[in-house]
Parts: sequence; C-alpha cells; structure tokens
Amino acid sequence: MRFRALLQEWYATYPNLATFSDILKKRKSHFQIDEIDEEECQEFCLEKIAKGTDVMDALSIMANQVLDLVLKPSEFRNALIQIFYRVGLVGLKMEAFDKTSWVVTGRPDLSSSEIGDVIRVEVHPAFWRVLGVSER
Repeated sequence: MRFRALLQEWYATYPNLATFSDILKKRKSHFQIDEIDEEECQEFCLEKIAKGTDVMDALSIMANQVLDLVLKPSEFRNALIQIFYRVGLVGLKMEAFDKTSWVVTGRPDLSSSEIGDVIRVEVHPAFWRVLGVSER
C-alpha cells in the first residue's frame, strides 16, 4: 500500500521507479553500496532495457547510457541510490559514526558525487515486505 503510494507520488518524475527498485529486492535491510557491483549493474541495465519500459525517464536513460558505455555502472548505481534517497525509498549513512539520514530528517538532496563505495544504504522498513528485504 505504502509502496504504491510512493510510486504514484513520484510517477510524473520517475514512471519506471517500480521497475528500477527491483535492484533492492531480496537484499538485507542495511547494506554497503558497493555490494551492488559493476557486473550486477550491467546485467540489471541489460535486463531492464531488454524488457522495455513504458516511458523513457531518467532511470531508463541512465540504464541505456550504461549499455552504450557512456555511464559507468558505478555511476549508474550511485545515481540510482541518490534517486531512491530523494523519493524516500532508502536512507543513507555517509560515515561510520553518522546516523542514517532520511530525506525527511536529513538533507533534502545529495549529489551523486557525494555517494561513494563506503556509503551504507538502509531500505525504509515500510518497503521491506514488498521488496522481500530481510531485516539483517
């Protein structure tokens, strides 16, 4: 229910958000961003573009750029996590000593350059069930 509301809220900007959120499926509730490696990003982009999308949006454009070797898979991953943060799907822990930052309590937006390999990602508990996320 909450996931559907999130998708509806952001549909005008990210009509393919549901499709691209699949990269979070079956993950732990907290994980280091580099657990989504380059090979997984490339395969993910290929799968999404091969299946096709209803509408071209920033997400599908980025996936195409990975396949066209215009965008590095790690840049795609960082930009995707940045978007997930912006829409409230995930929170980010920038430093080991920091608390997890959520868009509603932390900074409203982050640049993808601020998101590096040591960032910890936390999937919002409201979406664990729909994404098949395990608590730990």
